[in-house]
Amino acid sequence: MDNPQGLIEVKDNNGADWFVLESYPSWKEPKEVGKEDWGYPRKEVWCHLRSYLVKSSEYEHFKNWAESQHYMGRWMPESTDRYQLFNRSITGQRLLSFLNLITIAARTG
Repeated sequence: MDNPQGLIEVKDNNGADWFVLESYPSWKEPKEVGKEDWGYPRKEVWCHLRSYLVKSSEYEHFKNWAESQHYMGRWMPESTDRYQLFNRSITGQRLLSFLNLITIAARTG
């Protein structure tokens, strides 16, 4: 990728600017016609993009700390999927009612 910043700063179909907070882009060398997908070596590049919200007053301290870290492995905090929020917190009809409210709110904006 020539411009990695383009992975973070994007525009939607209406031209509005957005920041990508989490993404896992990858690029793989094309498979040769007639060969198995994993039958021979090919180049692949991937990365994990994650964001962390930091108070303005703590930014410099966090930045200095973050610049000195080695990020191999998955030791930094990771986000969770929304469905994990409901694990053991809302059950049955209450969950269906809650999800219905979310759907109605999304439709009415």
